Amino acid sequence: MVINSPKVMLFRWAIGDANTCSMSKFSMDGFARFLRMAKTSILSFQKWFPKAKYVVFYNGKNCGFFKESFKRASPHLPQRVEIIDTRDYTHRYHFTPETGVWWKWVPFRYDDERTEIHVDTDIVCLSKPQSLIDQLSTDLNIVLMADRTAFFNKEVCGNLWNHPALTPERIPVNCGIVALKAETTFEDEFYAASRGVNYGANQHSYFLDEQGAFNIGLYDTDIPFALLPRSQNIYATELVERLRSGIKIEICHFIADTKDVFHKIENYIFRHIYDENYTLDDFWLSSKGSLLGSLADGATNIGVSYGI
Repeated sequence: MVINSPKVMLFRWAIGDANTCSMSKFSMDGFARFLRMAKTSILSFQKWFPKAKYVVFYNGKNCGFFKESFKRASPHLPQRVEIIDTRDYTHRYHFTPETGVWWKWVPFRYDDERTEIHVDTDIVCLSKPQSLIDQLSTDLNIVLMADRTAFFNKEVCGNLWNHPALTPERIPVNCGIVALKAETTFEDEFYAASRGVNYGANQHSYFLDEQGAFNIGLYDTDIPFALLPRSQNIYATELVERLRSGIKIEICHFIADTKDVFHKIENYIFRHIYDENYTLDDFWLSSKGSLLGSLADGATNIGVSYGI
């Protein structure tokens, strides 16, 4: 079996009904916005991997309501998406997660005969993800994206940032996109690392500690991995700079403090996904005002990065 063929790939997303960062329940308006972003993320991968299998793991309280809401929400998805109630699975945490980032790893592997790619709901392909395709063709069994921060700290790994496994020479990785080839896992190491979490002690325990446990588990298992090139695979904090410079962007991660940037320009992103003739130059010219406006009005925390 050729494990890197698009036919055998499985893309998966985790969706719940609690705000990951604030631990507050979504309003209906907020939930609708969230579903649009999630479905845009899925759509952007379906464009380039039409033969892959697509799965959403739902970890909220009413899966029936979610399935109906997901079906009605825009955009329309050309390929079928299977929705699975994550609560049907038994997790291995010593706590019961209240937020989706921890549920993302339940189950850690759904189908270990496939190349399985975990994608966050705030990650969007802005062009063909050629570097992801290329890295999946190598002999390395894991493909990841480096974190935007070059060294381990609380903003990367939460309360676990000073764990002995996270040594200065190692590269912090982000959990936004994680590709595990067939029969590849470090589930035991991840759950072992999660036992160091004092869940509920502070905000980091709900959110960033998950990424800390992931990094610890990854380095404890010592499986060689590939990193997506950061020039083409970026965080939304870098979006303006990249568009200004004309660098081709493949994948953009609209991390927590940049969700409003996505919503300001989602119409342009949606058009770019569907219209191959709508170039990134057109995208930049069309969205420039909204992007700069989003920075200027304080909707995000990234304006200072560009001196605007």
